[in-house]
Amino acid sequence: MVPSIVERSSAIDRELPLRVYSVTKGKEAVRLTFLASNEALRLLGHRGDRRGTTRLFSTSRTSGTGSRAAKYYFYYNGAHLHMVVLRTRKASYWVVNTLDDHLSNETMIEIAKGLKPLSR
Repeated sequence: MVPSIVERSSAIDRELPLRVYSVTKGKEAVRLTFLASNEALRLLGHRGDRRGTTRLFSTSRTSGTGSRAAKYYFYYNGAHLHMVVLRTRKASYWVVNTLDDHLSNETMIEIAKGLKPLSR
């Protein structure tokens, strides 16, 4: 999945825009990094392992039906939406706010909703 919507002032990080790394044996993850007001906004995704966090408060919402069903998980740091996780049958994708949660909750949700499969 790649973002079809990005925050207005953000741009792809020129120093390290894309990183592919091993999560577990045979499982790889991809990270895209954008800079929003000089702070990193990270978009991550990988197949398989469904990691979570216990430090942030979470809620969830389901979108779609059947084989295209996806579930969104919202992780808050107080009132600020820090991370949105999109889980499909085959993979999980994260949209992670900047360290100080610079992006609004609405922007984070729009970015997550705008994740689209990468065309071949």
